[in-house]
Amino acid sequence: MSFIWSYTKNNVAYAEVRSTERREKGETPKSKPMYLGKVIDIEKGIFQNRKLGIFKYDLDSGYDTAGVKDQYTRQRLKEEKAILDFGSSHMLHEYYKQIVFLDLFRDTLPKYSDSLMAMIFYYIEMSESNSEAIRWFRGSIANLLFPEARLQSQHISELLSKLGDDAVVRDFFSEYLKKYISPNNKTGVIVDSAGSPNAIHFPITAIGNQNGEISSDVKLLFAIDAKSGMPFFFRYSAGNIVDINILKHTIYELEKFGIDIKYSLLDAGYCSEENFKAMYDSGVNFLTRLPNNRKIFNEAFKTYKEEALSDLHRYVYHDGIVGIKRILASLYGNKGYVYLCVDFNKRN
Repeated sequence: MSFIWSYTKNNVAYAEVRSTERREKGETPKSKPMYLGKVIDIEKGIFQNRKLGIFKYDLDSGYDTAGVKDQYTRQRLKEEKAILDFGSSHMLHEYYKQIVFLDLFRDTLPKYSDSLMAMIFYYIEMSESNSEAIRWFRGSIANLLFPEARLQSQHISELLSKLGDDAVVRDFFSEYLKKYISPNNKTGVIVDSAGSPNAIHFPITAIGNQNGEISSDVKLLFAIDAKSGMPFFFRYSAGNIVDINILKHTIYELEKFGIDIKYSLLDAGYCSEENFKAMYDSGVNFLTRLPNNRKIFNEAFKTYKEEALSDLHRYVYHDGIVGIKRILASLYGNKGYVYLCVDFNKRN
């Protein structure tokens, strides 16, 4: 019967495979121990010697070197042994344990949970590129909190690819909103989108127009709780999808997630007849800036400009003076108000 025997020499653990055998007193053993080398992780059967480098060995399947060296060379052998950066990661870990997100993050991708949490901490604490994550990890208490994390560049890319899967994103926000949003609680929502310029060759990169700037980008859309600033959800679309085509689907998704929208604050890019009617049909109050090329704006400006400039409609706002004229208007067949505003500090 064979077994793995470990022993310590000069404060370093070594291992070898030995066999039990019956022999008479004074008889020389017939079998010789098989040297495995330095012990990296005895529980997982990870060893190192000059011939094989870092490898895995168990009595049933023998030697296995595939992928083992990459996993353990940097992370296990060269990690900081004496002093670990304690404060930031410990504080974050204690904070996440007190709120709903720690288990939620771990359940998002169970197979990658330690890597995911380590990268979340890295992004919060540091501003360097992903290639520096492994160096930070070796010197941080995070490597004790998340011992199974694999932060080599190729593993980070694999993790981010998994996180970008639509099914993962939908499942995450479905569970997140159940914990974060109280049932039947009306709330305000801020909806905005931004172009993310890039030169990556994948299907959703497209030529788009963001605030008059033409670039190759991906469009990122965010729906934010107006009161707390916490995100309801986010998603991405091709860079050539214009804002006015996004809003209806966003409101529909929020309602599908059970968010009862009381009002919404919208970017000027969402101003269109279709979107205004969608807001009225959904019973959602909204506030948005009117672009100056809209007929509604030009009619209000032409008719009520002088009134907005008059002393009757002047108000103190913070450290400045503003003029505000509220105008009852028809917004594509629906009753609403246009606010014609003047910032006198800038005007002067």
